[in-house]
Amino acid sequence: MDNQQLMEQLTALVKRNYEETHLANPVADLSLKEWQQLYDDAILEGSFLLCNPINQNIIAYSFLHEAEYETELEIGWSGVDQLEHLPLLQVLTYNQITYAKRNGYAALIGEFDTTSPYALEILELFPNESCPVWITFQG
Repeated sequence: MDNQQLMEQLTALVKRNYEETHLANPVADLSLKEWQQLYDDAILEGSFLLCNPINQNIIAYSFLHEAEYETELEIGWSGVDQLEHLPLLQVLTYNQITYAKRNGYAALIGEFDTTSPYALEILELFPNESCPVWITFQG
């Protein structure tokens, strides 16, 4: 959070990934500052970035958020800089599972949008049956 350059890079990547996965229902045109405010509720100790060791550019991220119940955490936004890095999301999510377990949480919850290759990559980690699909339309 203290590294402004890294925060700007992260926010630009989050924005790009979100926009690319919501082409059918585009997000409002927001500034990078407004995008940062959208994930202010992220739990810093349980949210992870993976950076390229050579140039320190972010190649993957996954946020963990507070949930409605104190015993749960919510898997939040995740993404990568290039689709070939998708498997790295499973590594970051595994770290989040470990974080939740070590800190006494009973459950991880999440919404996994089928338009998002990032969400689907994470969903592969969980052997649970999915719930009914919600279909959304834009008028």
